[in-house]
Amino acid sequence: MSEIMFSVVICSYNKSRSLAAVLTNMNRLVKENNDSSFEVVVVVDGSTDDTLEAIKALSIQYPIRVFHIENSGLSNARNFGIEKSLGSYVLFCDDDVIFHPNYFSNLTTAVQQYPEHVHIGNLTNIGKEYSPEIVDKLLQNEDIDYDKLEEKQNYHVFFEAVKQLFFYQNEQDDFTTAIWWAVVTGGNLCIPKHYFETCGKFDSNIKGWGPEDADLCYRLFLKGAKAAYNSRCLLYHLDHPRDLKAIYDTMTKNAVYFIKKYQKPKELYSYLNFTNGKLSLCDFNDMCCDLYGMKKVNIPSFSMSMKDYSGREQFLKHQS
Repeated sequence: MSEIMFSVVICSYNKSRSLAAVLTNMNRLVKENNDSSFEVVVVVDGSTDDTLEAIKALSIQYPIRVFHIENSGLSNARNFGIEKSLGSYVLFCDDDVIFHPNYFSNLTTAVQQYPEHVHIGNLTNIGKEYSPEIVDKLLQNEDIDYDKLEEKQNYHVFFEAVKQLFFYQNEQDDFTTAIWWAVVTGGNLCIPKHYFETCGKFDSNIKGWGPEDADLCYRLFLKGAKAAYNSRCLLYHLDHPRDLKAIYDTMTKNAVYFIKKYQKPKELYSYLNFTNGKLSLCDFNDMCCDLYGMKKVNIPSFSMSMKDYSGREQFLKHQS
């Protein structure tokens, strides 16, 4: 086996068909790029469906290792995947996210340019009405027109936030933002593995919906890590129905924990105001640049609200 550059960690719980489609799609990355510089580490987080049988039935053309652990939540499952990974970079993907066939060739180029950066891809949300058809096609090894998937996208507030934050990155050398940690999503992160030795892994106290990804990346930021957004690294999230009450309840609990964990710093209250639609992306970044003595950068006018995601206008008020 050639040296492994990327370990793709995919955690899954009771989503056998979606996971099987994701793993089947990975074969196309090998075919398009003759690329064997990645491995896939699947962590089955206590699934009770036919996930293990579905994986065994696949014809997989790349290195893969599958681990079935006791159900312990996403953070613990990702941490298990990190420990088992062999690559120089750990790439987190979800069991409902598929890669464009050219993803790794473009990511390799980006990593060679910025080897110590955290890398964020261009993630598009595919409308839930289209997802079952795409899963079926992948499982039947039918062709997918990736270029036309953009036509099936459905707006996702978090995916858009990161694109807006890095909108002008090509117009300035060494473009650096002070809030990249606040707009990342865990299913779209590529992190140099050695960072986990100095910054720790995902916080296992954050369970369900919540900022486990922002928490990890906040620690990376505090240690000096920078991030790059790679518009040519295309991924597609196959959307599905959600339990909005569960999102609201767990986000509330986890946001309180996140802020209190770091003794309620100003930037985390600003993060709260940003996610509640009370502070624009640009103002949020400017405030954090002032706080950390960083150079301000151009950012488009953009605001978001958790109402777009959880169905609630505000998911957490300031905690005294």
